[in-house]
Amino acid sequence: MNIIPPGQQSGVFPPHPKETKEYIAVASGTLRVVLGEHHYDLHEGDSLYYDAACEHQFINTGKEECRYYLIIHSPASKT
Repeated sequence: MNIIPPGQQSGVFPPHPKETKEYIAVASGTLRVVLGEHHYDLHEGDSLYYDAACEHQFINTGKEECRYYLIIHSPASKT
């Protein structure tokens, strides 16, 4: 589980390799997920699935700490 205090942010993550997907689920609090120039406001019980081949950032826009789960699915490397 990841935790972001009120008013804090993760910083900007660089794009992941092509075809990498991220799944995020908010356990408590409020989380803004910024994907490039778009953003999505998630609340307790909300989830989001997205292509992570873009800059992305997580921001706690609420007054309580935000607890969320994040799963990163990277494609298998081809050798």
